[in-house]
Amino acid sequence: KCSIAERLKSVGVMIWRMNITNMVKGISSLRSNDATTYFDNIHSELVTYEHEYHQLKAATSLLELALWKCKIDESMPTIQCNNAGQKRKTNDHIIDMKIQCRINCGAGIIIPNVLPFLIAAEISLMAMMTWLRQVDEGGRDEGR
Repeated sequence: KCSIAERLKSVGVMIWRMNITNMVKGISSLRSNDATTYFDNIHSELVTYEHEYHQLKAATSLLELALWKCKIDESMPTIQCNNAGQKRKTNDHIIDMKIQCRINCGAGIIIPNVLPFLIAAEISLMAMMTWLRQVDEGGRDEGR
């Protein structure tokens, strides 16, 4: 098992790391009967952040692949080959062209500018889920 500090290093979103750090700092002001619930909350948040971060990484990879594919489609010449020699030369040309498309697809500019919106959407979604959980728990407490 890893410590909280080690696990936090794997979460690449600064605001999420700061949230967990602030939660850990709040441990010293707890009453002993609240500790278990508080530790469970920290663990739950950390697990959520780790999961969401892996999804963001997957989304950025997918976005990069989509940008690369668009650039390839834009740049792909229509080449017809009649013999094997021309075909081999054409295949080498296509491979070189695809490599250039990856370099020039704009992912280095687009992804850093799109990522904050993905993170903001994740934060909003997680806040909504937390609020719904609290409302649901409040409703169950009143019904007892």
